[in-house]
Amino acid sequence: MKLTFVSDEVINRLDKKNFAGGKNEDNFLSGKVFRDCDGSFMFDSEDIPYLDLQAGYADCNFGYKNPQILQAVVRQLHNLPQLSPQFLYDYKSMLAEKLVDANEKRFGKSGFVHFTSHQIQAFHDAVKLALSSEESGEFFRFSNGCQADNSKGTWESFNLSDSLLNFRGKVHSVPFPYCFRCPCGKKTEDCNFYCVKNFLEKLENEYSSPEGRKKAKIFIASTAAVDGCINPPQGYFSMLKNILDKFGFIFVADETKNGLYRTGKLWAVENYGIIPDIIIFSDLITNGLHYLSGFWAKHKFQESYIFHSNFASYRDISHPIAIRAAYEVMSVADQENFENTINAKSERFLSGLHYLKNKYSKFIGDVGGLGLALRIEITCEDKITPNKFLCRKILEEGLSGKLLYNGKKCGLILNNTGYYQNIIPIVPSLFISDDEIDMAIELFNQIFAKVSADIG
Repeated sequence: MKLTFVSDEVINRLDKKNFAGGKNEDNFLSGKVFRDCDGSFMFDSEDIPYLDLQAGYADCNFGYKNPQILQAVVRQLHNLPQLSPQFLYDYKSMLAEKLVDANEKRFGKSGFVHFTSHQIQAFHDAVKLALSSEESGEFFRFSNGCQADNSKGTWESFNLSDSLLNFRGKVHSVPFPYCFRCPCGKKTEDCNFYCVKNFLEKLENEYSSPEGRKKAKIFIASTAAVDGCINPPQGYFSMLKNILDKFGFIFVADETKNGLYRTGKLWAVENYGIIPDIIIFSDLITNGLHYLSGFWAKHKFQESYIFHSNFASYRDISHPIAIRAAYEVMSVADQENFENTINAKSERFLSGLHYLKNKYSKFIGDVGGLGLALRIEITCEDKITPNKFLCRKILEEGLSGKLLYNGKKCGLILNNTGYYQNIIPIVPSLFISDDEIDMAIELFNQIFAKVSADIG
C-alpha cells in the first residue's frame, strides 16, 4: 500500500515555487508524479503501472528494487552505514578485487581501480593518471553523434583549460561515425571508412614529427554515441585502435552509460575486440542507488597513481552504502548469464522495432542499437529531417496513463535525446521479460497510431 502525504497538485506547486528545475523549459515532462516502483515499472498516484524504458537514465540496469541488491544495502545500513575514507573495511577491498579480476579475465591485463563519488571527478582523475608527469597533452574525443555538419569530417580543436577537466592542452573533437547522419556526407555502402582515413591523414600531418610524437595523446571515447544507443559500423573501432596504437595514444573507454552488460558484455568496448588502457564507470555500478564513479587502469599506470585527500569528493570514495550496492551489483552480474539473455532480448526487441518502422515509416527514420541500448529516431516525412516536436508528443502520450494493455490502463516512460532531441533511447532493465518487451511494442503501436492519425 502506498502512503500519499500530499496530492500531485501540491507537489507540482511546491516544485515550481521552490525548485529551479521546475521552471526549466526543456523539462517539459516534469509535472508527472510517481509514488512507487518495482522491476521494470513505475507507479503513479492512482497505482497505474508505467513500463519504464529509460531505467533511471540507464543507471538502473538491474531493475527497480532489485531484491538482492536492496537487501544487501539494508544490511549495510544496519551494520556500517558511514566510515571515514582513511580506514579500510571488507567490501571496498572485495569490490576492487571483483573489478580487477573481471577485467583481467576479459583483457588478459592486470590492473587496479580508483573510486570517487562523481562522474566528472572520475574523468578528471583518469586524465590526470594518463598524463602522469606530463604538464599538458592532446585530447581527442567524439563530437555529438547526431551533429551532421561537423566540418565535413574534420576534427575541431579548442583550448582545454576551461572546457575539459582543467588541464592545459587542446581538445580535438572527432566526428562520431553515425552512418544514418554521416558527419562526412558519405553513404555507408561506399564510404570505405572515409572518416577513419581522414583521421589518420590529419594525425600524420600534425604528429609525425619527433616533437609531435612526444606529446601525450589521450583518446576518451564511448563506443556508442547519444546515451549509448548509436553504434559505429563493424570494423570501425578495430581500424581506429590500430591508428591510436601507431601514434602512441592512451585509450580511455567511457563506460558510464553502456557498462554493466547494457550491450551484452560487461563493458561495451568488448564488443569491438578493444583492450582499453583505462575504463571509466559511474553510478550504474550501484544500480542507481548511490553516487559512485571511478576507473580501472592497466597496472603500468600504478606507479603514477598518487591521489591526495584534497581531491574533490575524497570523503565519499569509500562510502559503505555505495560500495555495498556496487559489490552486490557485481555479484548479480556474476550469477546471471547476461551475454546470452541480453542478445536474445535484443533480437526480440529489434524485431518489434523494425515492424513499427515499416508500419509508421512516415515518421520513423531509423531504428537500431546493440544489446538493450536501442533507439528510435523520429523524423519528418522525408525520413531524415529531425522531428523534435513529434518526439515530444510521443513522450507525452506515453505519460498520459491512458494506454491499454490486457484491458487495463497503463503508461510508457520514455526519454528523448541526441543533438536534435529527436531520438528515443530504449534502455530498459536488463531483467525485462519477453512479455514486457511485447507489451512495449504494443504500447508503442498505440502511441504511434494516435500521433499518426493526429498528423494526418
